[in-house]
Amino acid sequence: MKAIEFIVSKKNVHPTDPRNLPPYVVGPEIEHTAAYSKKTLIVNKPASIEEIEQALTEFDCEALYLELSRATGHTYGKTTNNQRLIDTYHKQAEYFLKKGYWVTIDSPNNFAENFSDLTNNKKFVINMAVMVPGVEKLKGNVSLKLMGGDYKNPADGVWCFDLDKIKQDKNLTKWHEYKIDKRVDIKK
Repeated sequence: MKAIEFIVSKKNVHPTDPRNLPPYVVGPEIEHTAAYSKKTLIVNKPASIEEIEQALTEFDCEALYLELSRATGHTYGKTTNNQRLIDTYHKQAEYFLKKGYWVTIDSPNNFAENFSDLTNNKKFVINMAVMVPGVEKLKGNVSLKLMGGDYKNPADGVWCFDLDKIKQDKNLTKWHEYKIDKRVDIKK
C-alpha cells in the first residue's frame, strides 16, 4: 500500500455540518469510559484497516474510536440499518483488539447487540448513543429503562436507573473539553 500523507490542523475539528467532518481526529479520550485519557484516533467515516493502521502508527495512538453512529446517520436523526457497515466496523474492532489497541464503537443503541461477542475483551468499549433531546431539563422522578426487547425478552426483565444519578458531573464531558482534539485530513 502506498504511504498516505496526513495533514493536521486545529481548524474546524468538530464541524456542525456532517459533510465537513474530517476523516480522522486525534486527541485524548475525554468521554468517561474505560478508555478515558488514552491517546485516541477517532474515525469519523468508513476507512480501510490499512489506512486506520497507518494513522494509528503515525500518531502513536493506543486507542481507536469508530464512529458507527455518524456513519449510519444516527447522530443526525436519520439512522439507516446498514449491515455491511456494521460488519465492517466489527471486523475492524476485532482486528485492532488482536493488535492490542483499545477500541471504542460509538453505536446507536439498536446496533449494540452486533458487538456483544467483543464485550468480554477489557479493551473494548461500546458507547451506546441514545439521543434524548432536552435531557438537561429533566429532573425529579425520571428513570432510564433498559430493555432487551419486547415483553418476555431473553434478558428476563428490565433495568431502571435514576436519571439524576447518571447525570452527575463525574459522568459529563462538556463540549469545550473537545477543543484539544486535532483534525487529520489525508493529503490528496
